[in-house]
Amino acid sequence: MSFQKFWIFFLTIYFSCGFLKAQDTAYVRNVVNALTSPEMYGRAYINKGDSLAADFIASEFQKLNLLSFEKDYYQNFQIATNTFPGKMDLSINNSILLKPFFDFRIVPSSKGIQGSFELKEIPYKELTSVRKLRKRLSKNDYTNSIIYFDFSKASDKERKKLEFQNQKMLAQINIFDSKGILIIDKTLPAWGLSSGRTLRPDILVNVLAENFPKKPKTIRLNIANQHFSSYKTQNVMAYIKGKHQPDTFLVLGAHYDHLGMMGSDVYFPGANDNASGTAAVLDLARFYSQPKNQPYYSMAFFLFSAEEAGILGSKFYTENPYFPLQNIKFMLNLDMVGAGEKGLAVVNAIPNEKAYNIIDSLNTEYKYFPSLRKRGEAANSDHYFFHAQGVPAFFFYTMGDSGPYHHPHDNSNRLTLSGYSNLFEIITKFVEIYR
Repeated sequence: MSFQKFWIFFLTIYFSCGFLKAQDTAYVRNVVNALTSPEMYGRAYINKGDSLAADFIASEFQKLNLLSFEKDYYQNFQIATNTFPGKMDLSINNSILLKPFFDFRIVPSSKGIQGSFELKEIPYKELTSVRKLRKRLSKNDYTNSIIYFDFSKASDKERKKLEFQNQKMLAQINIFDSKGILIIDKTLPAWGLSSGRTLRPDILVNVLAENFPKKPKTIRLNIANQHFSSYKTQNVMAYIKGKHQPDTFLVLGAHYDHLGMMGSDVYFPGANDNASGTAAVLDLARFYSQPKNQPYYSMAFFLFSAEEAGILGSKFYTENPYFPLQNIKFMLNLDMVGAGEKGLAVVNAIPNEKAYNIIDSLNTEYKYFPSLRKRGEAANSDHYFFHAQGVPAFFFYTMGDSGPYHHPHDNSNRLTLSGYSNLFEIITKFVEIYR
C-alpha cells in the first residue's frame, strides 16, 4: 500500500470512528431536545406531560425492537399530586407584580386562591416565644388576611437561634388561621413537586426580599391549582435477552419525569435532571440492541416516573417486579449526567466495594474522569429502593457545569455533555467485566 493510499485509509477510519462517536452524542442531544421541549410541559402531570414523554420513550424502544415484559412497555400506577396549571399571579399594593419562580415560589402543597387581602406582618422574633404568639392570637384576627414574616431582617446569630424550626412548623400548619402566609427572605428555596397526599388549607409562598416593598399593605392573588388524588402515570420498561444467562439481569435505569410547570408561563425543561440520564439509557439500549453487542446477562432498561414526587416509580416497581429482584445482578441508575469535566460521583460505592473497585480501576487505566467521588448510601434517586431490597446498585451523576438545579434554565443549551462519551465507555466496560 502506497503512503498516499495508507493516509487516505487512515483518515477514513479516523473520521469514521469520530463520526460514529459524535453520532452517539448527537442522538443523546436529540433525545434531550425532544424531552425538554415546551410540548412536553416539563414531563409531569399538567397536560399529561409525563404520558407524552413516556410515549416518546416507548417509541424509541419500539424502533429498537426491544422486548416488553407484558403486552406493552408501560407499567401503570397511581399517585396523588398537586399541580399549578393556570394563573400564577401575585402583586403587592396593586402595583408591584412579582414574577413566578424568580420573585416568588409557592409551596407545592398549597391550594389555589383568588382575591385581594390585607397584608399583616408578624415579627419573626415572636416565633421563638409561645407566650408572645398566644398573646398576639388572643388580640388579633387574621382570618381574612395574609400574614408575612420577614426573615431577611434576621442576623446570622438570630438565624442560628431560630434554626428555622418554626418556619418548618409554619410550613405544616397555619396556627394563625389566615388566608395564607408569606415568608420573605434574601434567597428562595429550591422548588419541587408535592406528593399530593396532604394539601394545605391555605397557601404558603416564599418571596424574594429584594422585590418586596418596605411598606406592603395589600396583596392580590390569582393562583390556580389542580389536585389529583389518583393520577395514573407509568414507568416505561424493556429488555434484551442475555447471550449466556438470560434469567439474570443487569438493569440500566433513570427517571424521565421532571417538575412540570409552576403556572401556565413557567415550565421546567429538566435537561440535566433528568433528560440526560433518560437519553443515556436510550443510547445504551441502542448499543446493546445490536447483535454484536448482545450482553452476557439480560439487560433491562427501566425509565421511571414520579421520582420527583418521592422516588415513587422505582418504589412501585420494587414492590411489583416483573421478575424476582434477586435475579438482578446489578442496577446502574443514571441521574444528572449532563456534564463530567470535574468528575463522576458514585453513590452506594461504599456498600458495593467490589463493584466500585472495577469502576476505580477502569478510571485509573483509561483516565475517563479527573476524579471519582466515592459516596455511601443515600435515598436520593431511583437506585434506593433496589438497594433497600438487597439489590446491588449504583447511582451515577457527573460533576461539572451542568446548569441550575430545579430551574427553568435547566435547558438543553446549557448541557455540555462533556463527560458523556467517557460515561458511556465506563458503563459498557463495567457491564463487560462484571460477573
